[in-house]
Amino acid sequence: MKEKGFLQTPTFKIIAFTIAYLCLGYTLAPLSSQFYQQTFHCSMMDAEMFRQYGFFGFHFLCLILGILIFRKTLKLDMTRFKEKIWSNMGKIVLTFILMLVGSMVFSFIQSDNQAAVDSLAKVGSPLSNFLFMITVGIIGPMNEELLFREVIIGQLGTKLPKWILVIASSILFGLIHITSLDQLPQALPYIWNGLMLSLLYVRSKDNVLLSSGAHMLNNIVGMLV
Repeated sequence: MKEKGFLQTPTFKIIAFTIAYLCLGYTLAPLSSQFYQQTFHCSMMDAEMFRQYGFFGFHFLCLILGILIFRKTLKLDMTRFKEKIWSNMGKIVLTFILMLVGSMVFSFIQSDNQAAVDSLAKVGSPLSNFLFMITVGIIGPMNEELLFREVIIGQLGTKLPKWILVIASSILFGLIHITSLDQLPQALPYIWNGLMLSLLYVRSKDNVLLSSGAHMLNNIVGMLV
């Protein structure tokens, strides 16, 4: 049965989650260590810890909003995931392998984003480090999949051809991982990953849990190695 009410329409979901992600992302997430150091008059090590908490807070709030906005979609996706759980797990692993191949092909490109993540993971308190790893490995990937796959491909897919949205989603996914035009080559590995995740999402009939699973696996393995 078709969902009724504006709050359940694709238009509302697109607007609500995108605005929430952008507003929170441009307030909590980008705050520098210097900001925390000057605000709380603390050491640089403590500032890095506060930065980890801010990063976690941004993604945690986004995840809560995402679950509320897409709760019916996520519930249906979970039901479909469990119906063919081993097949879906295989698709997740295969996509991860393809992402790994891409990272090997583009290994000559040094990523400032990855370097920043690696650096931030080595500072702070045990609790802030744990929350940071949970964010990078689980919460962050889920949020990014809700935005770049569920919103851009799934919700906009009722209005535009999906092949266009797959390309747009992949490119945008790459661009959010750089901070200047000089870093454009660094976006290539992320564009590849975005493409693999987008294809998994589409081929699984818009099941965001599969692309989220592959994204999480990729990030967790990346942190461990």
